[in-house]
Amino acid sequence: MTPERPLRLHRTLIVSAGGAYLAWWGFVRASLPDAYNPFAGRLAVVACFFAVWAASYRSVAVARRLETWLAVLCALATAHYYYLFDRNHADLNWVVGSYITVTAVCAILQSARALLLYSLFVAALSIAILVRQPGRVFAVFLPGMLTSLLFANIGMRVRLRLLAERERAEALLLRANKDLESFSYSVAHDLRAPLRAMSGFSRILLEDYGDKVDEEGKRHLTRVSAQAEHMGRLVDALLGLSRFTRKELQREEVNLTQHAEEVAAELRTRHPSVVVAFVAQPGMIASCDPQLVRAVLENLLANAWKFSERKPEPRVSFACTVKDGRRVYVVEDNGVGFAMAYVDKLFAPFHRLHNASEYPGTGIGLATVQRVVERHGGRAWAEGVVNEGAKFYFTLD
Repeated sequence: MTPERPLRLHRTLIVSAGGAYLAWWGFVRASLPDAYNPFAGRLAVVACFFAVWAASYRSVAVARRLETWLAVLCALATAHYYYLFDRNHADLNWVVGSYITVTAVCAILQSARALLLYSLFVAALSIAILVRQPGRVFAVFLPGMLTSLLFANIGMRVRLRLLAERERAEALLLRANKDLESFSYSVAHDLRAPLRAMSGFSRILLEDYGDKVDEEGKRHLTRVSAQAEHMGRLVDALLGLSRFTRKELQREEVNLTQHAEEVAAELRTRHPSVVVAFVAQPGMIASCDPQLVRAVLENLLANAWKFSERKPEPRVSFACTVKDGRRVYVVEDNGVGFAMAYVDKLFAPFHRLHNASEYPGTGIGLATVQRVVERHGGRAWAEGVVNEGAKFYFTLD
């Protein structure tokens, strides 16, 4: 499951639970008009739900712990309902409502730990009600409530067992992928020697036997040497991609702004004839592997440089924004751009959307970006408009 899916799920559950608890006030008001059921108290509880929901869009800390906040909010709603239960002298209708409340919360909670803590919390509330209302509460209330919680915990254990089996299957798939990566690395490594030999012998033929070969033969030998060198670069790119995939991830606090400015300085040195206006947002700090993320910035900024350098006033920028509680980094240029119809091909190895003779490269750079970003638990995507520029986004957790 991608990191966005549980975040969206918890936001949906918080909004749904808050809305349902408010709607329940109207149902009780209509069916039990004489019951103690103040709207202000119910509204205050629901306001807490929506306050946390809104905070998850503005605070990364809240978004990351939204599952915990969901459990706290459910416990708050349950405590408020038990308060109304007590004020209404443990009437039979409120006993039924308590079963509905607890069952709904058990269906909402997403982890065994949260469900267990909630069960203990409900058991304590139930005992408190029995102590306060010994003559009004039905004899089956506490046993029935504990039975419901027991079945809910058993159901959660079954669900976790299924999740464990899924994780084992994913581990087997991961191992198979690693074996395939090792095989690819070995094949690519073994190709380097014969490619060097092809290129070297082609040059020897041209240098030592050039007077015995006609012009057509020389052109063929030149093509053989050029293609061997190009394939050598492709093999080196594949080895680099495999190295980034296999490298152990070591997170630390990294100044992305500083890394981007260093990469931009290197690009200016490599392309002194091209003046590209580069701007990096100050103060961008991320927890990531410095070597791997440096490779991401090198590939994205080099692409932006390459595809915008022919513009009259080429511009490249690197910035950060917050979307759905996550930091999103974006490299933007005003270059040749691309058609969004082909966006799915961008991050595939060797897929190119522009002519290799005009914009040389190996076709591995964006595949490297995607691999590195995914290893950090993030994702990479792009937006572009032909002849107006492109934006490449990525997250790191």
